Amino acid sequence: VEWGLKKTGDGYMLTQTPITRSTTALDRKTIVSVKQTQLDKTSDNLLKTIDCQTYEIDAKIVNPDGEDIVFTLNADQTNYLEVGWNKTEGYYVSREHASSAGLYIKDFPFRYASGATEGQTQTFYILSDNGGLEVFCGDFTYPFYVLTLNSPYAVNNSLTVGGAVTADVTVNTIGTVWRKNVAESESVLYVSDESVNLDMTVAKEKSVMAYSTSDVDIEWTVLSGENALEAEKTSYGALLKAKASGVAVVRAKCGNSEKLIDVSVYAGDVDSDLNFSSENVIAGKWYATDEGLVGEMTAGDGYILSDESGSDVTLSVTFKLEAVAAAMILRAKDDMSDYIIVNYDSNEKIVKAWTANRLLGSVKADVNASSITLKARLSANDLTVYLGGESKLKATLSENDPLEGRFGLNVFNGKATFEAVALVNEEYVYDGGNLEVYGDAEQAVMELYNVTLRNAKVNAEFFTCDGRKLTLSEEYFKTLGVGSYRFKAFGRKSTFTFTVDVKSVAKSSVADVKVNQGLNATVYLGNLDVSAVTVNGRALKSGEYTIKNKVLYINKEVLTLGENTVTLGNTTIKVTVV
Repeated sequence: VEWGLKKTGDGYMLTQTPITRSTTALDRKTIVSVKQTQLDKTSDNLLKTIDCQTYEIDAKIVNPDGEDIVFTLNADQTNYLEVGWNKTEGYYVSREHASSAGLYIKDFPFRYASGATEGQTQTFYILSDNGGLEVFCGDFTYPFYVLTLNSPYAVNNSLTVGGAVTADVTVNTIGTVWRKNVAESESVLYVSDESVNLDMTVAKEKSVMAYSTSDVDIEWTVLSGENALEAEKTSYGALLKAKASGVAVVRAKCGNSEKLIDVSVYAGDVDSDLNFSSENVIAGKWYATDEGLVGEMTAGDGYILSDESGSDVTLSVTFKLEAVAAAMILRAKDDMSDYIIVNYDSNEKIVKAWTANRLLGSVKADVNASSITLKARLSANDLTVYLGGESKLKATLSENDPLEGRFGLNVFNGKATFEAVALVNEEYVYDGGNLEVYGDAEQAVMELYNVTLRNAKVNAEFFTCDGRKLTLSEEYFKTLGVGSYRFKAFGRKSTFTFTVDVKSVAKSSVADVKVNQGLNATVYLGNLDVSAVTVNGRALKSGEYTIKNKVLYINKEVLTLGENTVTLGNTTIKVTVV
């Protein structure tokens, strides 16, 4: 640029005039040139003939009534950059709707305004170079330098005004400075992905963009693995669709240039209580394998949200970490402008929680296991974070933090495989039969304790474990009475707790007993309530039997050799002395 000074009021304004405005070295082609043209809301779009991303726009607009002026640049069906002027902001540039190419960049959707609202004439000089834009406004006193990641196929442009103005507009397309006199068959070919992972549940299809430097059509061919994949040509590249698990190779060919794309299709079935799909990917690559739901992000944050949303929740994720960090997302907005995130950072060795507004807390925590189980319990404004079942962090939310929203997952700088995503139910009701309890991770439960009964250990014969499912047998509940019981389970990966409200239990069945002569008889009663004992028709006195810890002891002196009939209320058993 050429730097200068412009007299304004009692002082001067610094100006920046790009040398492209006066140079003759550029390969220009004028496609719009109008002078003193009257425009209003109904006017035809002067910029509709632009069909590339390398161009310059030089515009002077006489605007006595202060009407809105809007340039929509490098637009496709969903993304565009906006440049304009209005009476509130003055000259402005907005990247709020520009493409970030799948990268989550918190400050990317900015809107910069100059505040220069004075004057009845507005000037714009705009240079576009494949996503990079330089905008010079107000006789070159207000410069904006902007980078976008718009698709090379985003070539739609428009100029609209809010009312009557008079416009001088020149548009020149600018040719490349580095590829001239190219043979017709010669081309440089770009593809957005050279390795693609698909599955049959989450990532069923993937759009691959291809762009060439020539006008030759790009041809798409599935070279191998047609049983696993089909490739459908689109106006921007190809849509790859998974058909069955397997591998495939797809070729994109244009002139003398070609690219090969390796595709893997997994038949993964994610162990998740949340539903994930490609429509809910905010950033990064997400696909399901036999090991779990994989999230990959080479640099920065990758996010995927689930279909489910809510407020109070206990969410647990178990993952293998090859990335710097992995996290769960709570109470998030659809665009991730607000959220609560809980993560484990393997570089810093910390558990951390934060919102879009502030840090909630972090604590040192080193994990040596290959799988990490992270759990968050969120109730109203109270957040508790657990690592491997151990409470690590507690925080209280403020009035500016979200009250509800969607759940999801996050990966930072690398790859994480989420083996299990569990909405943990910590309250159960028992009313008969076996009870199925679902823990926070697929693991073997080694020990189970009834915390309510003074941490009484539950005998291993009373429970089984299959993945996340822990089954407590009916026979165990026959040993309990009606009431609420708190349990704690110790597994190979994590520890979890749950409460069971026992509404009713079946009466224990008391088995016949065989005892050697000269020994007392021992009868396990379970939950059977016994107030009197009769042996062979005679009611025993208090000193002839005892009941302790659900076990009946009958003195040997009241038993005869052979079969004895013992009556326990409405229950009768046989005690055989041999």
